[in-house]
Amino acid sequence: MIRPRSECAHEVQPVMPRRAEVVSVLDDDTVVVRWHDAPVEALYRAEIAIVDYVAHPEDWVLVTPGTDGLYVVGVLGAARRRARAARVLTLEAKERLVLSAPEIQLRGRTVETNAESATLRASSVEVDADSLVERVRASHRYAEDLAEQRAARARVVVDAGFDVSAGRVSLSAEDDAVLDGARVLLG
Repeated sequence: MIRPRSECAHEVQPVMPRRAEVVSVLDDDTVVVRWHDAPVEALYRAEIAIVDYVAHPEDWVLVTPGTDGLYVVGVLGAARRRARAARVLTLEAKERLVLSAPEIQLRGRTVETNAESATLRASSVEVDADSLVERVRASHRYAEDLAEQRAARARVVVDAGFDVSAGRVSLSAEDDAVLDGARVLLG
């Protein structure tokens, strides 16, 4: 049973916050907590008094009484490292911003990167998309070993010259092979 705020304000020290565990989240502003040293049945409603704290069950928080109930005034452990922004969250550093973790995920309807220069270093890169569009002024790709492309259909459109240079060239077709030009020069 959750006790009303009026019953719990006199049960704690008037100044010292107490450590409590978030048992459930009622809404963005209110949680149900249990004192860390209290029986399982002793649950209390507390109002969140911290800007941008995103409450989750099993968070450890600091709770203090007010004149009309309990207030979450601090967070401990992993909850300190969780943030929410109402519209925009900006991380800014004067020299360098480093994100480091065993796994980092970026999620969003759209993700945009703007930079004067960008470098991606990885032992493996995989792109899984319904559509991939690349627009560049010049494109250069280097493969030390094999460069392979597979497609159900392929088309290359070039406005000016198209040169292929190789030590050996092999073209094969299961059906017709067509070379169409004003002149076809062999040899």
